[in-house]
Amino acid sequence: KLSQPDNLKILKDFCMAFNGSADSHQVTLEQAAKTAIRYVGTFSVCLPNLSCAHVLVKTLVVLINITKAVALKDFVAELSGKLLKKCWQGDETTQQRNEAISYLLKYHVAWSNDGLEKIEVICANAIPATLEEAEVDDDKYQSLSSQTLPCYYRVMMAELVNHLKTVRASSEEDSQKLMQLEISARILCMMIQVVKAFDKRSVLGIALRCGQQYVDTFLKCSMPFWILSFEITRMKFYSYLNHFSKVHGVCSIFVLILRFIKMLL
Repeated sequence: KLSQPDNLKILKDFCMAFNGSADSHQVTLEQAAKTAIRYVGTFSVCLPNLSCAHVLVKTLVVLINITKAVALKDFVAELSGKLLKKCWQGDETTQQRNEAISYLLKYHVAWSNDGLEKIEVICANAIPATLEEAEVDDDKYQSLSSQTLPCYYRVMMAELVNHLKTVRASSEEDSQKLMQLEISARILCMMIQVVKAFDKRSVLGIALRCGQQYVDTFLKCSMPFWILSFEITRMKFYSYLNHFSKVHGVCSIFVLILRFIKMLL
């Protein structure tokens, strides 16, 4: 296994080949890997087909996972997005094409700084553009078509479910998590509209299966957090009312005192 000490030393020597004349004793494995990953990523501009793009991203993912160079996850996410937006010409089979697109889309969403935003952009912009057969531009996902839509749909629903699993109940109110739950629900509504628009049996089957997973995960992981947040918010609301009533009472006393002073004058 690559994670074994002897193999990690070999991996570091491999990564040092991209670091020029740097001393291997003064460079950590993570630092060497960062340079190697960015260098390997430059080959994305001359890839001949989608299968090669799949292999390239797989290589980068393995390097990051082993070397713990998590700072470059966003780099791989952006690279995967660029590869998904390219128009590929190749002789891959349907299975190979779907496997490659699924892998690229997974890391484009999961390793980005805001995965929900990526999904929302695809649902709100990329899919309608594909449905309307809009003109090709730099921001269009050219790998997305009526044939690859089920593949996109499956990955995005899976990432939505994975996001719900990260929302756990805590002892404090978390407005950021509440906002993410709202965005997640909005995206789910968009994806339901996609099923109505395309009217494909394969997409409908994925929607039913993944929709059930979404509901089950929400009830198990996110619902306790939502209920706790409601309780905390309700207690805060009652506290505000209590303070306001006290302030109102004090103000009433001051008003009475002022009236009494005016009468004496």
